[in-house]
Amino acid sequence: MDMNAGYGSFAAALINQPLWVMNVVPIHRPDTLSAIFDRGLIGTYHDWCESFNTYPRTYDLLHSSFLLRNLSMRCDIIAVAAEMDRILRPGGYLLVQDTIETITKITPILKSLEWSIKFQLPCLEYHLPVVAIIIWKKQGYNEQTTNSSAMRIGGNGKENNRNSTLP
Repeated sequence: MDMNAGYGSFAAALINQPLWVMNVVPIHRPDTLSAIFDRGLIGTYHDWCESFNTYPRTYDLLHSSFLLRNLSMRCDIIAVAAEMDRILRPGGYLLVQDTIETITKITPILKSLEWSIKFQLPCLEYHLPVVAIIIWKKQGYNEQTTNSSAMRIGGNGKENNRNSTLP
């Protein structure tokens, strides 16, 4: 899902891949949905201060390009992070391109939701020191239990990793 689709460039870059991208045009941004449709892509309008109408754990990847900075002025960024956590599958990724200030603000929120940083790049080559790209990974069920170092004693007296009891 491209959370701030613009003209659908993220989806257009992936057009030859065996996947689909839901382009979301935020309601507080210019209306570009017709341009997305003209490119043969799918999309919708949405206010990210509200819940997105989808099943939980629907998406494998969320892409956010300069969306969070604008949302933090309109609504509670914690609610937006909780919604991203709800719609992203365990083991899924969040790709954020935003200001360092915004990324600093959302980092403790995502860490509290058991997300981890997989890649971080300040965009110094573009001479934009206030911009950074960061990839977050939502931990899967097996990763959460492994990282919590929780062990249980099985009926045979041996220690078993909790991962073995999960499907």
